[in-house]
Amino acid sequence: MDSEHLITAARTELDAGHRIDQVAKSIVRQVPHIEATQLITVLKTARSQDMGAVSFGAGDPVADAIYYASIAIAALPDTTPSELAIALKDPQNFPNLTALQMGQVLKAKGVFPAITAQQMQVALTAAAYAPTDAAAAIAQLFPQSTSYRRLGPAGVTGQMPFDDNALATGGQPLTQLNIRHGNIIDHIQAYYGTPPVAGPVHGGEGGGPTVIPVANDPIIEVSGYTGYWFGANYVLQLTIKTKTQVYPPLGDMAYAQSPTPFSFRVESNEQIVGFFGSAAYGNNGQSIFLGSLGVIVKTN
Repeated sequence: MDSEHLITAARTELDAGHRIDQVAKSIVRQVPHIEATQLITVLKTARSQDMGAVSFGAGDPVADAIYYASIAIAALPDTTPSELAIALKDPQNFPNLTALQMGQVLKAKGVFPAITAQQMQVALTAAAYAPTDAAAAIAQLFPQSTSYRRLGPAGVTGQMPFDDNALATGGQPLTQLNIRHGNIIDHIQAYYGTPPVAGPVHGGEGGGPTVIPVANDPIIEVSGYTGYWFGANYVLQLTIKTKTQVYPPLGDMAYAQSPTPFSFRVESNEQIVGFFGSAAYGNNGQSIFLGSLGVIVKTN
């Protein structure tokens, strides 16, 4: 039976006082192999001809799409999320739904409330959404839980403890490191957000600076050596490893004694987002160096 005849039949049933979900099931009985695309089109068209009908979502395309999607799923329970997404995106139905709106419809109660992120990806791809739009929608629809853990510190606690936890867990990404170094590590300073906003300096102003950009290349390992330098214990050397590269060791360890290696390496779903530890005096209190260092790890 073609759509015009189905629309006429549906309109007749609606005029007789039948509920729209009953009309949908009646259509499926008449045309057992009808697809969700045609069913939704018939129901929307028949209902729009009723001058007394009030839009389910009062003009909200997501609410309206959920309304018709839930009716279609009840009448055609074997419909897959991909088939429904294609049906809703049809030019006669809801072609202007964004990827996020489509995801909200598919995930709604009465549609596919238990849909997984993988199933959503398949459905949005089937409905011809751009990969970037689909990925952004999935990130909002299935937010990953975030947790933090700490590794370390390595070294001996100095006189000036520090902890960047508030910055590291404050929602802004770690985007840059400034490390001053010579024979050993003079200081470390983290920057967060874009443009980078400086966190506090931990250590002194000796040595020379190295700037390490990590805005789009998260840190996955911080390693190095702690040990003695002119009679006191400090962080002697640091090596920073990101997802794409390993930076040359910072701190040449000249005059160092008893170097002890350390390494803070994270799992594949983690990244280093901050630091804690201490600064320590040297040179009879005239200088400050990095005394100990630990890392704050973000887990997604």
